[in-house]
Amino acid sequence: AQIVEMIHVASLLHDDVIDKSPLRRGAASAPAAFGNKLSVLAGDFLLGRTSAALSRLGENEVVELIASVIANLVEGEILQLKAVHGEDLGVEDVKVPNVGQNNWNIYLQKSYLKTASLMAKGARAAVVLGGCKEGEPWKEIAYAYGRNLGIAFQVSF
Repeated sequence: AQIVEMIHVASLLHDDVIDKSPLRRGAASAPAAFGNKLSVLAGDFLLGRTSAALSRLGENEVVELIASVIANLVEGEILQLKAVHGEDLGVEDVKVPNVGQNNWNIYLQKSYLKTASLMAKGARAAVVLGGCKEGEPWKEIAYAYGRNLGIAFQVSF
């Protein structure tokens, strides 16, 4: 849970810089209060500490799950920049349909990458660390629960 929350906070710090957000939950965002440079460095610091904490767990499946969350966060941010802000990032791998074409699917994909991936993979990692045996359904159940919770959270906002 601590590792998941550290990644979450790092993603918020980076997101506020990218989105130029003056507020976070009704208070000054970190970039507004401390500047972009310190906000990015704080996010990077948290990701570095997260990597160290992950390595101490000694569970390769969990390390791979959580490392993939960080990649998903970046993919989601790129998708959002291209789809929502219409920015040309010179990125060929991210294919975004034109406006009016699959907007809901794009929104769901972005919501998964930026929010639900962390919840889904964090829940799955907790089950793995709890001793789930191979062949038991709990990993998939935990993943589905976290994914649906993350998407519901984004849709409700």
